[in-house]
Amino acid sequence: MALILHLEKRQMPETAKKCFLETENGEAEMIVPTMVLVELSYLSEKKRIQVNIQQYEEHAKRYQNYKTFDISLESVKKAFEIDDIPELHDRLIRLVQY
Repeated sequence: MALILHLEKRQMPETAKKCFLETENGEAEMIVPTMVLVELSYLSEKKRIQVNIQQYEEHAKRYQNYKTFDISLESVKKAFEIDDIPELHDRLIRLVQY
């Protein structure tokens, strides 16, 4: 959700703002799981958000420190080792921390 809030220039916690600022200033990298991009595309298609995948792609090209974390077979298997998050999509997003 933070990525969507940022792209739509909506309010978000200061700590999240700082992460995006550091990424866009080249001081840090932001890892974006492909599942986040799938959810962004889905919500855009359903007209629940204003931003779309093309806007994210343009943003990521402009700011080179956005990196995509692809979902592989290994990632899917590891997602089922996570037992403290019931929602599968959130498990896949959480893999970035592992």
